Amino acid sequence: MAKRYAATGAQNVASPTDTVITITGAATTRGWVYFFSLSSAATPADNAIEWIVQRHTAVGTATALTEAILDLADAVPLCLADENHTVEPTFTAATEVFDNAVNQRMSFQFNSNPDGELVIPATAAAGFGWQPVHASFTGLTEVTVHWFE
Repeated sequence: MAKRYAATGAQNVASPTDTVITITGAATTRGWVYFFSLSSAATPADNAIEWIVQRHTAVGTATALTEAILDLADAVPLCLADENHTVEPTFTAATEVFDNAVNQRMSFQFNSNPDGELVIPATAAAGFGWQPVHASFTGLTEVTVHWFE
């Protein structure tokens, strides 16, 4: 049975491409992202925020999160979550696995179909990053990610 984990990252967006959260794999295991939710806690406005999820090969500089173990009988995760990036991850060009505009007044949830998960490779420092992109939006954004290993 797979071990399931969750993490929620927050970022006060100050520039058009601040990364909110990354989930980074380890050389010894793969991870499968099966759920994520996107939201904004900023003052409501009619902004369309483009959310991009893409692969990274280095996490940059960020604050480590404490991942939540969804089944307390499981061990700690090998994939790690980071938020509040001060140095952006190294993203791989043309690897967007999600690119969609979401109105700031609403939240969005992604639930994968079986075998439709986003796969984190068993490669140290590789994983996925979530970015809200908007030319003039500033404010708090949050992303929650669930994955299994």
